[in-house]
Amino acid sequence: MTPILLLGLLAWLSAVCHWFAERWRVPVAPLLLLLGTALRPWLAVNWSWQEIFPLLGVTVCLSFFEGGLRMGSRKLELAGLSKRLVTICPKLGWVLMTGLAGLVIGLPSPVCLLLGAVLTVFSPKGVAPLVARRKGGEAEEQLLFQECYLVSCVGGAWAALMVLVIHTHLTHPAVVHTLLSTTRQFLFGGLIGYLGARLLAAVHSHLSPAVREPACLGWVLLCYGAAHSVLPGAGLVASIVLGKTLSQRQVELPLAFYSSLQAVLVGILGILMGTLIPVADLVSQPFRYPGFALLVVGLRPVLVLAATFRMPVSPTQRANLWAVAPRGIVTLGVAATAADLLSPEAIPEMAYLPAIVYWVVLATNLLPLLPIGLRAERDQVGN
Repeated sequence: MTPILLLGLLAWLSAVCHWFAERWRVPVAPLLLLLGTALRPWLAVNWSWQEIFPLLGVTVCLSFFEGGLRMGSRKLELAGLSKRLVTICPKLGWVLMTGLAGLVIGLPSPVCLLLGAVLTVFSPKGVAPLVARRKGGEAEEQLLFQECYLVSCVGGAWAALMVLVIHTHLTHPAVVHTLLSTTRQFLFGGLIGYLGARLLAAVHSHLSPAVREPACLGWVLLCYGAAHSVLPGAGLVASIVLGKTLSQRQVELPLAFYSSLQAVLVGILGILMGTLIPVADLVSQPFRYPGFALLVVGLRPVLVLAATFRMPVSPTQRANLWAVAPRGIVTLGVAATAADLLSPEAIPEMAYLPAIVYWVVLATNLLPLLPIGLRAERDQVGN
């Protein structure tokens, strides 16, 4: 099968998955991955992870740019709760998920730290269907949407830091080094995104309609690439700041165009990832990998309780915050990138990182859909 024929087939299959996800009101990420795994013997994709990394970079860039556009056009109603979730959940979650990876899977400590950082990258696209299935309101959806994007920037920075630490043969980064590295990436990425938005806003109205969107799309990719090439992980911050600043400055951009393009890329990438992960890796630890994924889902209520301690949060809001913390295609892409950059010969367990995250993506997107959990939460709210 030629590459162009393969991409066309994957684009059509991704559209089918998106249609079913919208019809069933479920996140699309598990449908894409499961379809890719099921079609692995017939598609016979001979691509390597390195060959899809450019597609992954474009997908991540457009996803966070679209998120910035949506965040800039919405007024957050629960700002105080959002700050608590963004500041407490990722730090505590990194520590607890690192410990769980060591206890349940038995990974070396550097791989556990890397896995904990990778799982801090969320999937904002999975928020809306999960909140809708749980009868949540717009305030909860908006809060979780913003948390997913902001926390994912932190997770991307930590994952890049852990790759550097493992490269230098250290066991773990110092606390001061972690804070400085994260701050540096946020400041640099935010500066690139803000300056890029100011320059684009200044020339946007002077461009003809025929070249306006191609120029804007190219500028978005350029800002992401510039930030990421200097400081890996800073491109996420640059993209989201670029989109949010443009939205706040009321620069008219076709949000539907970026959303549709990003959906096509996510669909192709998700199916490809499902075909690239060997089934033997997925079932190599038939109890430990799914068990770890279940514990990651169960860890979310602990993090929410810590973040909402002594805050006036209703039982319904707390129940929705407990359940909705999906990981997605970008999370799996970050794991695959980290595993490919690091030598599997030095740390053999690194090769199983995408398979572990695959199980976590399925668990965090499918378990909140179970009717048992919904019924238990309604009973709690009623009491």
